[in-house]
Amino acid sequence: MRHLVWKICVLLAIWHITTPMALANNMIAELSAAAVIKSQAFQGREIVLSGIAQSNSNIVIMVQGPSANYRIWKKAKVHGLWVNHEGMILKDIPSFYFVAASRPIDQMINAEAVSKYNLDPTHLIFPVEGNSSLPNFEEFVQNFYHYKQRQRLFPITIAQVERIGAHLFRSYIYIPESAIIGTYHIKIYNFTHGNIVDQANLQFDLVRSTLDNDIDLTSHQRPLYYAAIAVLIALTTGAIAGYMFRNDR
Repeated sequence: MRHLVWKICVLLAIWHITTPMALANNMIAELSAAAVIKSQAFQGREIVLSGIAQSNSNIVIMVQGPSANYRIWKKAKVHGLWVNHEGMILKDIPSFYFVAASRPIDQMINAEAVSKYNLDPTHLIFPVEGNSSLPNFEEFVQNFYHYKQRQRLFPITIAQVERIGAHLFRSYIYIPESAIIGTYHIKIYNFTHGNIVDQANLQFDLVRSTLDNDIDLTSHQRPLYYAAIAVLIALTTGAIAGYMFRNDR
């Protein structure tokens, strides 16, 4: 019996080391993977977030990918040519955004809290550099949002946090193939009577495979060497093909 208990303890310890876990006052949460490898064949990956909370908890999960700046242009016809006319820069925008909730958001917290914590995917707060007083400013933002939706980087609707029994919860986070490399931060909120009573933080990394990463680093840091290798490979391939398919054989 002692040996069985010892084996179970060791297995649990190894499991907790290899999977990211967040501990809060009355909530525990963890991910199914600490890192996702993005290779040339990457077509998306689903990560499972599961946890334990009090039975009366309202759970909201928010995931944000690495931030980036986006320049948006509106084309206009000038002297018969379509050119970039009006533009603005959206600064420090999460490249990926995901929200899931165990109940409808408006039934858990008021509109002020939704805006404060940026929990409404249809009304995200975008820092803007440029002319935000443009008459079609909202059109710029909506077009950007729809563009991110088409890439499956922004949600169309709020996802579901499943409650399993009285205390367990679970949600599925899908990382599309268009997601960029970097660290993805997860915030798990526990709302009670409209107020946050507990919060846990997790993160996972989206990383390139070793070969893809080496090729990318070489192309950026040693472009001449990369070009020379590419030309050499092309010449070698051509020579081999010419030898194999020559007419005098």
